[in-house]
Amino acid sequence: MTPDHRAHVRMAWDAVATGGVLHALDVVPAALRALAPPGKYHATLTWAWVLLVAERYRADEPWPAFEARCPELFERDLVARRYPSGQLARSGARAAFELPR
Repeated sequence: MTPDHRAHVRMAWDAVATGGVLHALDVVPAALRALAPPGKYHATLTWAWVLLVAERYRADEPWPAFEARCPELFERDLVARRYPSGQLARSGARAAFELPR
């Protein structure tokens, strides 16, 4: 796992903790678009990670406890394992969120 991935999961957790899932789905993509080199932002991956974090989030749990309880979120291929082969590579999935088909 790269430090960047852990930082992105933490960014999603912070956003969910601050304002809930809808807030996180607004601010995390905006922040990553602003930080990403041209052509690197991936909408489906970003939304999927935010949704996975939000699904596991507990308001009474601090980050270290969340991190310990949810080690699967630090497996970079977690989202890719939930999507059919090739779907995430499509330009449409990069541009806008897609559910797994």
